[in-house]
Amino acid sequence: MFKLIRRLVVIFVIFFGGYQIYVTHQNVQNVLKYKDLVEETLAENDTAATVALVLAMIYTETKGNTDDVMQSSESVDGIANSITDSRTSIQQGVTVLSEKSHPETGAADT
Repeated sequence: MFKLIRRLVVIFVIFFGGYQIYVTHQNVQNVLKYKDLVEETLAENDTAATVALVLAMIYTETKGNTDDVMQSSESVDGIANSITDSRTSIQQGVTVLSEKSHPETGAADT
């Protein structure tokens, strides 16, 4: 009986781990869809932020599953999810990130 329970637990852990790997892979693929847009936005801004940093922020905030991918609406008007397109969200997010990296001038070091 103990062997059966142990085998069931092992099987459950393997399936659960596999499912978590699948979900993480899907989330990463969602975020990577924004890589070109992030690169373009960073090229337009004078910032110390990197593509990897911005993509990590998108993964942390929304996993790329909403229009306001960086959850940057609140920094514009204080209302959650008022930004309705990913380009504006990324532009605002990079702007705020740039201000945080060099607060006295609002721009990053060059």
